[in-house]
Amino acid sequence: MEPERAQAVEVLVVDDNPANLIAIEAALGDLNARVVRAQSGGEALRLLLDRDFALILLDVKMPTLDGFETARLIRARKRSCVTPIVFITAYSSDDADVLAA
Repeated sequence: MEPERAQAVEVLVVDDNPANLIAIEAALGDLNARVVRAQSGGEALRLLLDRDFALILLDVKMPTLDGFETARLIRARKRSCVTPIVFITAYSSDDADVLAA
């Protein structure tokens, strides 16, 4: 009898740059996780309406709805208020940005 496999968890990756989404998904490839991509904060929030994620990797610098505002909206919802969020960014940050995160 084969051992029972654990159900893969879902990780939400949010970045407006498609190349970054592909790179992050490749980096997570060895994990037993299903990667779900979103190209904007709004798209991420829509996905969070009907599903839960084990982790959210969230780009800080995005047009319209940046990562900080997206995170505030995620935290404001009871269903996702404790979902771990890891901020990712390619731009240098100052102390105020680190504190905001």
